Amino acid sequence: MTVRYTWTDDNELVIDYRGTTNKKTVVNMTSHGFFSLQGIGNPTPTAMDTICEINADFYVPIDETSVPTGEIRKVEGTPFDFRTPHVVGERIDDPNDEQIKNGAGYDHCFVLNKKRKANSPCRTHHRTGERAHHGSLHNGTRRTVLFR
Repeated sequence: MTVRYTWTDDNELVIDYRGTTNKKTVVNMTSHGFFSLQGIGNPTPTAMDTICEINADFYVPIDETSVPTGEIRKVEGTPFDFRTPHVVGERIDDPNDEQIKNGAGYDHCFVLNKKRKANSPCRTHHRTGERAHHGSLHNGTRRTVLFR
């Protein structure tokens, strides 16, 4: 397994994962880095004020131990609906959503739509205007936004 971090001439950070196995297997390469789009402040900024948009109609539910159940569920009508921009902290404490409880927030795989908006399946930004675009060559992305 290798991971390469590259800054482009357009000031983009590209993280490229490469790996091989000796048998067919499921692989979930990930990074849990957090890049604050809010800068430094007092109080210290958190992910709760970040605005997130994910071009996904479905997500993968998890059980109470955070293991994917194998089901694919619609985001519509749930706190997982980020098809339009929402502040992360708006719905992360929904006491009626079992999946929010199971993930202690958002710790789920989103099934990305094949038709992509603006060449980026996931976008985050803050009221300051700072933006981040998250891309993938694959059909799924896991957004670990916050553990509570």
